[in-house]
Amino acid sequence: MDSNHSRLARQTLSLLEERLKKLQLLIHGTESDDSSARDTSPATTVTVRLQAVDKALNKLEQESTSIKELLRLHKNQRADLDIVDEHRVDQDDESVAAALVLSHTSQFQSTASQLRSVQDAPVPDSSSSTHVIAQVPRMKQALARAERQEQQMSELRAQSAAIISRWHQVGVLGVGELVSEWDDRLRDAERSIRQAQARRKREVEAV
Repeated sequence: MDSNHSRLARQTLSLLEERLKKLQLLIHGTESDDSSARDTSPATTVTVRLQAVDKALNKLEQESTSIKELLRLHKNQRADLDIVDEHRVDQDDESVAAALVLSHTSQFQSTASQLRSVQDAPVPDSSSSTHVIAQVPRMKQALARAERQEQQMSELRAQSAAIISRWHQVGVLGVGELVSEWDDRLRDAERSIRQAQARRKREVEAV
């Protein structure tokens, strides 16, 4: 039974170490140069490998603000759910360490699946991004041209409003005033003619 536990523990650790390498590659662009974190020989005990993984994780936590933030969120979530941390086991007891690893097998598999999905996620073709970036100067020019056209349209609207106002004053109000003036002058002329005719009529009758 212990041999079976040890075998399963080594398999789980191998999977965890592989995911750790990929995590290091994602964060730093290169794998860790710590040889102890990559030593998977049968002679290496589970405890030593656990210590190497723990050391690598601590190093990641110290060097990456993203890892620190993830751990902080995880800690807060555990506190909210009122989950009590397990007691730390004696690292010299390999069977206890193996049992601890096996108890977290489902979590390791879930994490591995999530990391695999991240790894398998397609990376967009860089040519499309390059094409879009190359169009940025033209986009800026088009935006500047649109702003100039908008300014010109605003000026044209103001000029049109001024022309319409001038036409209304001169063409409508001005003509109305002129017609009214002509009408007044015509009435005055008619009145003068009637007065002159009446005066002549009186003169003729007097003779």
